[in-house]
Amino acid sequence: MLNSIAEVELLLLLVEKICVVIVVAYLITRTKHFHNVIDKQPTFGDRLILILAFGGFSIYGTYSGIKIFGAIANTRDLGPMIAGLVGGPFIGLGAGLIGGIHRYFLGGGFTAIPCALATIISGLLGGLIYELRKKEFIGVLWAALFAISMESFHMLLALLIARPFADALQLVKEVSLPMIGANSIGVAIFALIIVNLIKEKRTSSERDRYYAELERKIYEMEKLYRLGVEVSSTLDINVVLDLCINTTVEVLEAKMGFIFLVDEKSHQLFLGSMAEFENEGVRPQSSPSGGSVEVVKRGELRLEQGKGIAGWVVKNKKPLLVNDVDTKELLSNPIYEDCGFEVKSILCVPLLLKDRVIGVIQVCNKRKDGLFSREDQHLLVSFAVHAAIAIENAKLYQEVAEKERMKKELEIAHRLQTSLLPDNPPQIKGYQIAAISVPAKEVGGDFYDFIDVADNKIGLVIGDVAGKGLPAALFMALSRSFLRAQAIGNLEAKTVMEGTNRLIANDAREGMFVTAFYAILDIPGKVLKLSNAGHNPPFLFHSSMGKCEDLKVEGIALGVLDEAQFQQKEIILRKDDIVVFYTDGIVEAIDKNNQQFGVERLIKIFKDNPHLQVSQLIKSIEKKVEEFTKGQPQFDDLTLMLIKVT
Repeated sequence: MLNSIAEVELLLLLVEKICVVIVVAYLITRTKHFHNVIDKQPTFGDRLILILAFGGFSIYGTYSGIKIFGAIANTRDLGPMIAGLVGGPFIGLGAGLIGGIHRYFLGGGFTAIPCALATIISGLLGGLIYELRKKEFIGVLWAALFAISMESFHMLLALLIARPFADALQLVKEVSLPMIGANSIGVAIFALIIVNLIKEKRTSSERDRYYAELERKIYEMEKLYRLGVEVSSTLDINVVLDLCINTTVEVLEAKMGFIFLVDEKSHQLFLGSMAEFENEGVRPQSSPSGGSVEVVKRGELRLEQGKGIAGWVVKNKKPLLVNDVDTKELLSNPIYEDCGFEVKSILCVPLLLKDRVIGVIQVCNKRKDGLFSREDQHLLVSFAVHAAIAIENAKLYQEVAEKERMKKELEIAHRLQTSLLPDNPPQIKGYQIAAISVPAKEVGGDFYDFIDVADNKIGLVIGDVAGKGLPAALFMALSRSFLRAQAIGNLEAKTVMEGTNRLIANDAREGMFVTAFYAILDIPGKVLKLSNAGHNPPFLFHSSMGKCEDLKVEGIALGVLDEAQFQQKEIILRKDDIVVFYTDGIVEAIDKNNQQFGVERLIKIFKDNPHLQVSQLIKSIEKKVEEFTKGQPQFDDLTLMLIKVT
């Protein structure tokens, strides 16, 4: 009971000392040096002054402490902690060194070393948190939790370093709760002052920016309102382009206007829309020509890259006002050649999305006096911001619609392809079998399968359908079904291929075909019958000798010729032999230098790891291909099947 009363009294005494620090802290936070730190623009002088100020706080915390058992219960760590959290490692460590060194040489009894270390470390760790938070203040709650953690660490250091241990333990029991409470309260109050200061600065900055923006927006709102309403009512790119140029010509009182868009492939400018003002009003590009300007179809007119005013604007990403148009500019834009009036003034601004130019808006001749002004330029720049967003939104809508269609198609293809692959390879005594298929983003038609042909006979097939996406996945499903139907009960690999080929050729559309390699394994006899339909030939790796043998069998792809004939080859497998079936996605994977992975690298993996299980070999191959490509996009499915005699 007495201990609890003593702890409360000690806590109150420490909080009383903190109040003095808080008053001074409030004054410090109003100085330009502290503001520069908050704004992340401190000079060396600002840092030095804050080091001295917070170091002084730390010393004050020592002198205002209360002696207990020859040690000092204090708020010395408060200054360095706040210094680090606000100013970073340099300021935090500097303040910590001042407070820590002072405490060490003060002669504070047996806790001098742990107390000095705790003060220095608290400043340094506060600074590291500041850096980890990307120079953002952590807030009141986290600052208080940090103070609790540091003071707990302070107590732990005292127990670990101070001797005799019994005195250290008694001291920690007496001062731990008051010091943790006082320092965390002090840090929390200081943090609250800092958070309020940050909010004040942010509010002031936002208010000033708002008033300036409001004055400019009031002027532009009337002009932009109609364009915004009309453009937002449609996502048709051609309608959006017409609305943008028509409104531009009308509001700027221009004689004629154009929108040119950047071709992302050729980087040329092509005509997106044009409009001319006539007596009855603005005539858009799509209207019948009744004036002096011939209507040019969208995209038909192209301007050379970098030529003329429009080319300059695209290159420099800046608006350009020319009130003294020369002949060269007129020649760079063929529309001006037969416009029927003298071109006196041209105003051109970029259609910018962040730092990317998607096109330009260009108008010529103010209707009243023929010349545009800087105010017209400012207004057109504002128009161009909204027009660029509207045009890009319309383009993106079309692209998103197309991508969404393709995405759904690919999702269906992925599910279809995955559902047709075996869940697990068969478990056969005397053999290890493993397989993997990693589909590319653009789903190809790779597949593999295990077929129960007859008693003690299993069919092994790996294939690759020509094409990508859903058509390839559907054709793969069809081909797999045909092959399974032909394989069951048929003990000759070549006749399976010939029957499958006839079925596929009858149903395949032009340009659709399948490469496949089919083998029938006689399980007890260890005999493998092979037949190939234009696929990458597998190879046989003799683990015991470290040698590799190509299993080449001639044959044309399935579906190319109705009555194609196929060959058959038989091999006898021996202990530790590995048969390697693969698709071209493995050997044709490319690195950043456009070099292929190749068969040689694939074979080397087996030579380097002759005694690995096939499941481990597959993982090794997958890892090697991934390391080889180093983040390059996967253009084709990666499919692999291994059979090892054990």
